[in-house]
Amino acid sequence: MYLLPAVVVSPDIQLKTLLALATIVDIFLTLCYHSNSTRPPCWESAKMTYFNRQVIRQYLDNVNLMTREDAVDQLWINILRYYFNDLDCFGIEAQSRPHQDWDYRSNVVVANVRNYIMAKFLFVENKRSSLEDDPRIWDSTRDQLEDYMLGARNDQGNIQIMFGIVGIGNLARFYQLPINGTALVPYGPARGLNIEHDANTIERILQLLVRDYR
Repeated sequence: MYLLPAVVVSPDIQLKTLLALATIVDIFLTLCYHSNSTRPPCWESAKMTYFNRQVIRQYLDNVNLMTREDAVDQLWINILRYYFNDLDCFGIEAQSRPHQDWDYRSNVVVANVRNYIMAKFLFVENKRSSLEDDPRIWDSTRDQLEDYMLGARNDQGNIQIMFGIVGIGNLARFYQLPINGTALVPYGPARGLNIEHDANTIERILQLLVRDYR
């Protein structure tokens, strides 16, 4: 029997492949949704992401109705809780200090436990929905996120790749801080992902992080 050689696929290629599949699924489900105003079975059975959860939809409604940053915090706490739900591996922190000597606080942080050591690896920095269309706010919030992540790395050690989310209203951009890097780079699409309409893409990203940081 002839065996094909093993092929090693890099994490970046895995992410791009999964996001491409997610885009195809999103297009199919959108067409499916608009083909019948009663939401045919293909919508309900296939699109089972965080957005199908009533609590998440309620928090998203709050983001759209209220121009307050804490409404965005609450939305992301509950989205992340849906995926990082293994209490043997993950903890979710609100208003967490990136560095133990700082008074500054990150909006939301996910920490993981490996070899009995807890380390923060996913940071979320949010702004209210009325700022969604301001590119200066996107840039300044990314810079703020980067500062917090570098501070956390300085505090806990350079032990793993770190990830960040800038959430402004119902849009989000994902970033990573490479193990030897000092600047954030986009992780996934560089554009702002819509929490409702890009739910499949956001879910794929979060599922990869759950898998790799468990």
